[in-house]
Amino acid sequence: MAVNIAIQPSDLKTRTIPYAPDTFNGLRSGYIAQWLDPVLPDVSEVDRLHHLLARYVQSQSAALLVRHVTGMERGTVYQTLAGALLKATDNAPAWWWHSVLFNRVRVDSDNLSCFIEATPWHFHQTGKWTTINHSGWHAAHIFDVKDGDTDWRSWSRESAVRRFIRNIHPCNVFFVPKTEWQRVGADPELIAAVAAHYRRRHASVWVEFLRLAQGEPQLGDGAVDGPLVIGSPPAAVRNLANTPPTAKRLKVLAVRGANVQIPAETKSPLIPLAESQLGPKYRKWRGTDEEGLNTHHGVVSLSESPVDMRLRWRRSSSAPTRVIGCFRLELEGLLAEGYVREEDSRPGHVRLKFVHNDNDDCIYVQKDRGGPALYVGRFSDT
Repeated sequence: MAVNIAIQPSDLKTRTIPYAPDTFNGLRSGYIAQWLDPVLPDVSEVDRLHHLLARYVQSQSAALLVRHVTGMERGTVYQTLAGALLKATDNAPAWWWHSVLFNRVRVDSDNLSCFIEATPWHFHQTGKWTTINHSGWHAAHIFDVKDGDTDWRSWSRESAVRRFIRNIHPCNVFFVPKTEWQRVGADPELIAAVAAHYRRRHASVWVEFLRLAQGEPQLGDGAVDGPLVIGSPPAAVRNLANTPPTAKRLKVLAVRGANVQIPAETKSPLIPLAESQLGPKYRKWRGTDEEGLNTHHGVVSLSESPVDMRLRWRRSSSAPTRVIGCFRLELEGLLAEGYVREEDSRPGHVRLKFVHNDNDDCIYVQKDRGGPALYVGRFSDT
């Protein structure tokens, strides 16, 4: 029988999480040894939680924390046609559970369900807790937590368990600095290196973790050491961050379970500018989460391309407005790569949509949720 827990913010402050580096220039093995390993929970803590989760998912009444998709509201419990109970979340569980394990808070069979019930389901709820995010780290995943299937009602129980394990299990999480988090966290060579490292580090549970997560056993096979650079000069960062996936990266992403495609172009259709570089007729757009349901969009003529823009964002009409940045948008490139769509009722025009993704608190150019997304900037760090 489960018992009540009363975990306090002070419980997640008994150990200091090292701050993420601003830059790194060395080998992947060096990054893992110097920076990743020191922020990982003890092997014994991870392995014990693994066994608890493996037993937990056997219960038909287990609430499974899964990443929210279209049609879900975070914090709400849903039931699939197969009877699986789902609780929708963003990336907050990965941050919170890392802190629980890193601080060696005792989790056992008596209190696991209470810990899962207490897990934050929205990153806004993590403010009172000391998490790895506060130390400048981004939680990346070895196997994708989403696969493009938004019909949650039809998910099988096995699919629901897979999503839960990928969302919460520490063997599926690794950490990269927020500097270039999007590029570095999706680096196929680094993902393979981390998978190979975890396979050795958690040898006693790795095979069962793969079974529950429905992960590919070959990920990490033949991983070779090589260079890893974080914190390149600004121009290089922009090029790398916005370059479409290569065929090699596409293959690795497919192994991770992602619904991916190769964009047609290799030149970024979005170029960051200094405010002084904006053209005389630049557009001033402001998104409001509350009014636009985390989106802001408008119809723009292709004849205006390239479009210079100063983008601002706020959570509500009464909240402070933050400048996301200034940009030059090549509309033809955005259209060719699938980031915007043609406006059927107005030939020669496209609908340009900015989306505030609450999973990572970043702004993207994206025509449809679940479609290709081009990183624009981070809301909380602007």
